[in-house]
Amino acid sequence: MKQNSNAETAETRFLGTISTSSIRNLLPRSISSKYQSKLNPNSHKSDSENTPPIEQNIQINDGQPLPTVHKQLQTKMPTSPDRVTKPELQLEAPAPQDSAVKVMVRIRPLNDHGREVDWKVKKLSSDTLSVGDRKFKFDLVFNSNSNQEDIFLSVGVPLVKNALAGYNTSLLSYGQSGSGKTYTMWGPPSAMVEDPSPISHQGIVPRIFQMLFLELQRAQDNSEGKLFNYQCRCSFLEIYNEQIGDLLDPTQRNLEIKDDVKNGMYVENLTEEYVASYEDVTQILIKGLSSRKVGATSLNSKSSRSHIIFNFIIESWCKETSAKCFSSSKTSRISIVDLAGLDRNKVDDAGRQCLREGKKVKKSLSQLGHLVDTLTKQTHSR
Repeated sequence: MKQNSNAETAETRFLGTISTSSIRNLLPRSISSKYQSKLNPNSHKSDSENTPPIEQNIQINDGQPLPTVHKQLQTKMPTSPDRVTKPELQLEAPAPQDSAVKVMVRIRPLNDHGREVDWKVKKLSSDTLSVGDRKFKFDLVFNSNSNQEDIFLSVGVPLVKNALAGYNTSLLSYGQSGSGKTYTMWGPPSAMVEDPSPISHQGIVPRIFQMLFLELQRAQDNSEGKLFNYQCRCSFLEIYNEQIGDLLDPTQRNLEIKDDVKNGMYVENLTEEYVASYEDVTQILIKGLSSRKVGATSLNSKSSRSHIIFNFIIESWCKETSAKCFSSSKTSRISIVDLAGLDRNKVDDAGRQCLREGKKVKKSLSQLGHLVDTLTKQTHSR
């Protein structure tokens, strides 16, 4: 991370990718192969670890039904002529990168409220921006005219490539309440289901999993002389007022972090769902995001008041067709972390509850900042 003071750019946000998960104490343990066959293959509570981390997120009006995905779409991914064709990804490990932590900033266009003030956030180069007289340097800076596809090609494609190569990866969104994190990460609610939505508004997360399953299917189809199989599962948790909740099972609140010598730290009783397609992931994302805590703040009428973590585990096996057993396997984890929006710490119409929430949010973001800073320093010292 080039700058530790990037939180001062109130009208910007960053997207960072971390090649090694840095939030291990929040991750669910994976199903043990010993017990896996005894459980429901579609849903279970995680109980062991495999080895291989504003604006509200998607909101559904009370009277509006959740978007649905038809099961017949699971075996064939819809395509759109408006979508930029992605290059075929190789499953070999990518070349090592300079830093385990990449920080990227997207400058959002000014809305009607922003035009009332003379806010001067300017992109100076591909990795530098200015806020007034101050300059900040990052790994990459996107201008206000950047579209969703630009962000995905620079952030999402490398993440998918690393995950398929067997690396643990994380994507974090951070920024001021109302700065556009929801739009960048998820897009509007209708964009989670591709058919009825303008593809240009689809967020980075649905694009990631659409591409991921396309590449996994491509690996199966093109595995000449080899047998390639994979299995995916996911979990979705929320951290609200320093308490962990299960977004896939709202009755599971105040979950506890456990630790053991063999498997490390994990969240006890966190639900995991097996998924076989992009449509399966879409259903889970919509379900989880609609349960997230939101509230009114001075900057956003529907600001996220909690942090959420979507964990996605990929297990793949490959063997020669003539072999009796699999010769190689990979296990990797994608962690999508959407942080609560920063807001001014004051009592407003939302009352003192908003004040308490704001203090918790700032405390947790400060701790996360120290963690990311430590990871960056460790990388540079190697």
